[in-house]
Amino acid sequence: MKRSLSLFLFLTITFSFHSQHRAYSYKNTFKTEDFSLNNNSINDFEAKGQVKEIHDGKDVYKFNKNGQLLKVITDDSILTRNVQYNEQGEISQILIRFPAGGEWEEEKCFFKYDKDDKLINKSLIGYSHFFKKIHYKSKNKLDKAYYLRVEGPDTLFMEENYNYSKKILTSIDRVYSSSANNQNDYSLYDHTEHFEYYENKVLKKSQIIYKINSEMHTNQITYLYDQNANLTMEYVGDSTKFYMINEFIYDQNQNLIKEIDRGDYDGLYHNTWDYTYVFDGKGNWIEKKESYIFIKPSHRDYSKLDFNNPYVKENRTYNRKIIYY
Repeated sequence: MKRSLSLFLFLTITFSFHSQHRAYSYKNTFKTEDFSLNNNSINDFEAKGQVKEIHDGKDVYKFNKNGQLLKVITDDSILTRNVQYNEQGEISQILIRFPAGGEWEEEKCFFKYDKDDKLINKSLIGYSHFFKKIHYKSKNKLDKAYYLRVEGPDTLFMEENYNYSKKILTSIDRVYSSSANNQNDYSLYDHTEHFEYYENKVLKKSQIIYKINSEMHTNQITYLYDQNANLTMEYVGDSTKFYMINEFIYDQNQNLIKEIDRGDYDGLYHNTWDYTYVFDGKGNWIEKKESYIFIKPSHRDYSKLDFNNPYVKENRTYNRKIIYY
């Protein structure tokens, strides 16, 4: 049980930092812990070109001609995300609405830049509050960042340090201090995070170190990529061994066509997702079919996976309409 809890907390934190790669996952990736600048570009929506709108069922995503997200409108015509930009094309304000306790809560995130257009402050007002102040070593090199989050009676403080080799970012270290130390909420307990990067700035390794019941835990994920910077492998485990291995396979046009997720996380398992697409004349997919198979051991032998009798076998189809400028 300890391993289950520790790995779950690690994956929750890590994937809030590292963009999701499950098929069609952008619908659920907007409300991140510090409202990062991710998911505001057309590239985050598995699309390209002069896209004006993406209609996903009854949800509508609107973009400007620069491929930047402007609005998200839900199936009941509620504006859940509104993004504003300054004259330099940088995000200046984000309005977020989300359901909580049967009502819609509202939060606003503000971004402040210096005379060199470097982001120096990020603040949030609403359901929870946070403030992040960023310092630079030079125009193109981050130095430190300080983050304070207040949610109800609880506060969380984070110090973030950026490390370089010459002009290349090599790692980021974060130290969190919490007034709550709530082990049921990953964001409300003392812990440290470490992120390492390849020379092309893609994530190489993510690590978290924390304590549960006076016992120290270390979990980490190592990432591998192909020559096109597509994520191909994730190795998930602690400091001694891997519990999970995730593999990603692409076609010649860089479309994800297969995911394999296997390991020994609370028992042997093997997940497979296969994807096929239908594209429009601009090269963007308008239909994605997903075939999912979950394999686990048979009741007779828990040491072997039973590939002849899938525990779960599902097929899903995702459709969307794309409108161009």
